[in-house]
Amino acid sequence: MTRWASATHDDPAPRGIAFPASQAAIRPITRHDLDAVGRLYAQCLPDDEVGTSDAAIADIHAAWNGEYGTWLTGASFLADVDGAPKAAVLLVDSPPWDDVRHLVFMIDLFTHPEHRRTGLGEALCRASLAAVPERTVGLRVDDENHAALGLYQKLGFVPMA
Repeated sequence: MTRWASATHDDPAPRGIAFPASQAAIRPITRHDLDAVGRLYAQCLPDDEVGTSDAAIADIHAAWNGEYGTWLTGASFLADVDGAPKAAVLLVDSPPWDDVRHLVFMIDLFTHPEHRRTGLGEALCRASLAAVPERTVGLRVDDENHAALGLYQKLGFVPMA
């Protein structure tokens, strides 16, 4: 697992992104979305990482309530496709981990398996970066997750020392 940080916010606008054939809408996550975001989270990650749908919902509520830092309502987004949540990005400020405490931190980016590689993750990341233009955004990514590494490099993230 490697720590990465955003290097630039020069071009945060999501231009030329190929969305699924159906229309996608990107919007801030609200309190009313938390259960749906939790269910999406459970669908996106392997069972050994997230557990049950109830556990995933509880984890999303814990994030909203500050367990991983101060939830950034203006920088955490949901992508709806045909009115259903299909991808989300969650950002916090002042995370509890010493090595990234000074950063805005992307605690998670997840996309429903049927909607991966459609541009939703990139659009969500760009929206989040645009929402915090004066801040460095940190994240952790598994060194074997080549798709995520490619996305973060494309967006200007660089490994942290």
